[in-house]
Order: sequence, then C-alpha cells, then structure tokens
Amino acid sequence: MKESKAYLYDWAEIEELPVRFENFIASHLLKAVKTWRSLGDGDIALCYIRDREKREVDFVILERNRPVCLIEAKLSDEYCSKNLLYYQAKLDTPVAIQLLHKSGIEKRMRKNGRIQWIVSADKWLAALP
Repeated sequence: MKESKAYLYDWAEIEELPVRFENFIASHLLKAVKTWRSLGDGDIALCYIRDREKREVDFVILERNRPVCLIEAKLSDEYCSKNLLYYQAKLDTPVAIQLLHKSGIEKRMRKNGRIQWIVSADKWLAALP
C-alpha cells in the first residue's frame, strides 16, 4: 500500500512546530509550482519520496516527470540530511536544498557535480513567485 502525506492550507493551526514548518513550506512550494505552470514555465509537479526503508525527502519538484530539485524542511539542522544526499545521488538530481526554520543561514556545497544548499527558509522562500 502506498503511503500518502496530507498538508493543511491553514498550517498556522498546527501546534507541533516541525509539522507546522513542513506544512508552511508545502503551501509555499505548491503556490510556486501552480504559478510556474500557469505562466507556462513547464510541466512542473510537486511530490515527496519515501522508500521501503523509510528514507524520505519532504518535497521533490519534477519537471516532465524528472526530479530537478529535492527539498527537506528542518528546524535547525545545519548538516545536510543523509536522505537528501542519498536521493540526490540515486535520482541524479542537480539541486538539493535543506530549508531551515533558523534565520541567517546560507551554505552552498558541491558533491559529485551536484549542488546542495542549506539555507534559511525565509531567505529562500522570498525568491519564489
């Protein structure tokens, strides 16, 4: 059976900070994906990925069914998620981003020709449509 995730539009009502933050990120990503599609910027979709070993990445942005960006939401962990790196290599995804609830963070790394960012959500989300 495939497991699914549910997000709430009214994320502010969620009491647990990690769950609220992930819902906050989901709502902004969904808005961006819908905007890009309506502007004709491509066949873009938003999903998540999890395998049988419970390795998971919160968000995957697809263009023409090909992963172009992996996004993980974390409160303050400034070390790149193992699952993010695992899926970036496995899916050959050019960009992986770990968004933090914590302000003032912006780290860019490169591993095996692929880019990883660890960045404050407020800074990164401000660049979205």
